Amino acid sequence: MIRAPRGVGQVLTTRSFILSHMGRYRGPLLTGIGALVLVDLLDLLPPLVLMAAVDRLQEALGRGASTADPAARRALLWLGAAYLGVVALQGGFRYVWRQGFFATSHRIANDMRRGLYARLQRQELAWFDRARTGDIMSHATNDIEAVRMFYGMGLLLIVDSTAYFLTVPPLMAWLSPGLTLWTLLPLPLLAVAIKVLGAAVHRRFRAIQDHFSLVSARAQEGIAAQRVLKTFARESHEARRFAGLSAEHRGLNLDLARLDSVFQGLFRLFMGVAICIVLWAGGHRVLDGRMSAGSLVAFLEYLSRLVWPMMALGWTINIYQRGMASAARLVELGSRESAIREAPGASPGDPRASVEFRGLRFTYPGAPAEALRGVDLAVPAGATVALVGPVGGGKSTLLALVNRLYDPPPGTVLVGGRDVRDWPLGALRTTVAMVPQETFLFSDTVAANIGYGLDGGAVPERIQAAARDAAIDREVEALPAGYDSLLGERGVNLSGGQRQRVAIARALATRAPTLLLDDCLSSVDTETEGRILDALRRHAAGVTCLMAAHRTSTVRHADLIVVLAAGRVVEQGTHDALVAAGGAYARMVDQERLEAALEVA
Repeated sequence: MIRAPRGVGQVLTTRSFILSHMGRYRGPLLTGIGALVLVDLLDLLPPLVLMAAVDRLQEALGRGASTADPAARRALLWLGAAYLGVVALQGGFRYVWRQGFFATSHRIANDMRRGLYARLQRQELAWFDRARTGDIMSHATNDIEAVRMFYGMGLLLIVDSTAYFLTVPPLMAWLSPGLTLWTLLPLPLLAVAIKVLGAAVHRRFRAIQDHFSLVSARAQEGIAAQRVLKTFARESHEARRFAGLSAEHRGLNLDLARLDSVFQGLFRLFMGVAICIVLWAGGHRVLDGRMSAGSLVAFLEYLSRLVWPMMALGWTINIYQRGMASAARLVELGSRESAIREAPGASPGDPRASVEFRGLRFTYPGAPAEALRGVDLAVPAGATVALVGPVGGGKSTLLALVNRLYDPPPGTVLVGGRDVRDWPLGALRTTVAMVPQETFLFSDTVAANIGYGLDGGAVPERIQAAARDAAIDREVEALPAGYDSLLGERGVNLSGGQRQRVAIARALATRAPTLLLDDCLSSVDTETEGRILDALRRHAAGVTCLMAAHRTSTVRHADLIVVLAAGRVVEQGTHDALVAAGGAYARMVDQERLEAALEVA
């Protein structure tokens, strides 16, 4: 999994990230390595069998023996059986190493994917405000797949190449030291080329992964914004923008492919030169009697055994550099701790007590101005307090600080008499239920969406009661499968008002002692709004409720109405008192009356 540093001064490095997963699966990996080494050792025997067979034939022909010689036939039969036995053994061990490398690489990818998702869930909301969806999706797909390839094919190629390089050259030297020296002479030049080109591969693949994040983000936006694109007839424009970005990505990949072609060309050139040397120098040795024909055949077979690891060397470096580049990107995310943390020894306050704001000042990360400027407000336990005011006045921000979606300054927001920063996060967020301004529904059943906040499974009676309180029960029951009806992505098969009411039901189903409603009735008509408010008043008996609204009709029955403007409290009081005062709230009431009259007219 992707793990963050545990102690002060500890740093999650790419090396420790790679080794941690290898250590967790060292048993299967070591089994795979052992089986692969056995396959490679067994692969050293067929050239010796061929050498014996060719020399046996040459010896028989040299004596002028008949091809029907029983001794020669028996020797060839035994040598053929030996060859077949070696191949059969290799097949069995190949199954073992494939399980050790490839199956394990998929298990590691699963761990990384789960760890990444868990890490994302722990990040604060402000981080998601800045993060690009495409970048996150690139981490979850391309980066994890590149690292998986390293653990699977990459480790396989490293072990395979190492085994061949350690065993084949000594056998070649045993057959002909001089010929081996000439054959391996170009190796130092190849090593220099590998070092230079390997670094270039790493840089290019990192650039490809970073650019893929942009492509993913553009694709995600284009799909999510279909309504906007079609409204403004911008489909062709968006397609051209994506085509340009895709062309840039194609160019980066082609650049890497050209570099990879240079790799493969170098290896093929090296092997071609080596085979030419063997055919020329080895042939002279056979003609001069310094080397048997069987030895030359075995030498060529061993040289062919080096072709695969030499060819695979470029692929190995490519996979390694890709894996390291992607691992570095995953480490960057895995090392990030959430800015919102649980205090040591955190303990909850009284969940049914008041909510207080004391001189609250708050600025969003990177914002040029304060969103809240010295807000003082006390919400008694069981009271309903409404927040109204112009757009950007700070209503949503105030609600988001109660359950620490964003972190308020110490001592400025208290729930149950305790600073929210001193509450355990889980306890705070189960104590405070919130209906956000932007409704999000999952691609699941209606019942699953309403019961989402319930631990231990959703109770049907509780779900249905919450639906009735949110005035969505009739529409749900009219669906083909009722509460078991599946919703499309983000609840696309419901209207805006229906989605809001399902979200309200989801919050009511938790029966949390504190309820935050962030302008969640903006998409319902006045009659439905009245039904919901009546149900809320019944449901909220003894519940501390803070609600933000843009219509005064929504808040007129609140125990206290607070007018926020430019991050400050400009008025507070009951509906009647504020109307009588003739201030900002009274002007809002007059404006709504005028709009209603114009609609009637």
